[in-house]
Amino acid sequence: IMQAHAFRYPLSLSGLGVLASTLFSRASVALGFAEVRKESREVVAGAKWFRTALPVGACKALSLATGNAAYLHLGVGFIQMLKAFTPAIVMAVMLSIGSRRPNRSTVFWVFVIVTGTVMEVKGELHATTLGL
Repeated sequence: IMQAHAFRYPLSLSGLGVLASTLFSRASVALGFAEVRKESREVVAGAKWFRTALPVGACKALSLATGNAAYLHLGVGFIQMLKAFTPAIVMAVMLSIGSRRPNRSTVFWVFVIVTGTVMEVKGELHATTLGL
């Protein structure tokens, strides 16, 4: 939608998803399909909402906005390739902080995931400096 139709409003697109989730959740509770525990309601009651729910909501909104804004400047294939490197980055961080060393099987399958994704998106790499 954002590239094909030149829709340059990533916050609006993110907001539609959050709005749909909110409406579905509220309807589920109102119709009795789900319930909110008393402890959960107490955590966000009154002024506590500003200390607990607001920071989480603001960070989630920022995450959604920046995540969708990347699609304005980077191709879908390139973004998928970056996402595929997540397991490799996790392994590198684990090694650098002296955490548990991954076994050979884990290293092999992470290599397969990264290699497969790189081969899949070959030729569809579109990136700009602003997008990176």
